[in-house]
Amino acid sequence: MIPTVITRGFLGYDETLPLVEFNLAKAVQEFKLAFDGEVWEKGFKVQLIYNSGNYIRENVVEMLAYFIGSINPLFIIETVSVQWPTYLQARQNGQIPLTVSGWMADYCDPENYIVAFYSSQGTYGSQRGQAYREWAAINVDEDILAARSTVDISVREELYREIQEKIIEAAVGIPMFLEHSHHVHSTKVNGWFPNQARKGDYYYDLSK
Repeated sequence: MIPTVITRGFLGYDETLPLVEFNLAKAVQEFKLAFDGEVWEKGFKVQLIYNSGNYIRENVVEMLAYFIGSINPLFIIETVSVQWPTYLQARQNGQIPLTVSGWMADYCDPENYIVAFYSSQGTYGSQRGQAYREWAAINVDEDILAARSTVDISVREELYREIQEKIIEAAVGIPMFLEHSHHVHSTKVNGWFPNQARKGDYYYDLSK
């Protein structure tokens, strides 16, 4: 598991930051506080969708539905499978109450992840709803811009820690895991190296 979307190997990753805790008793306490107790007393019904064939998203929403539903019978969560174009359009239009999302780095810098997930203007941040966009504009956007605008590594590290602490305190999302894969090639192949910003092989770098 990881504390936020900044992963191991990237500037700003801090293993001392707290991880998400699986604690149903604490979940009950938080739900009872929501909207002055109305959520717990009245319950809710919501649909969580995933794109057909994506077993990671399917498993995540099924687990959320099961465990949240187990703590209060008034919490009704349905999981729905849809085709990818439908899922993508619904997500872009802000019609999904909860999405399961990943990110393949465009370039090897934490800013690429931080902006996408947490900036009020980011790919996913902008889809979290008006309340989140307003919160992010006040609490993290300025720090994100400051971290982007300096080359001082110690300053950037401190800014990314502050951003992550705010994100964790506000419980923005549930960071789950860093996906791993395997790569096998002959000892005769030269030039291959692991690159978090590239999926698959880049044959221009390889030789025999």
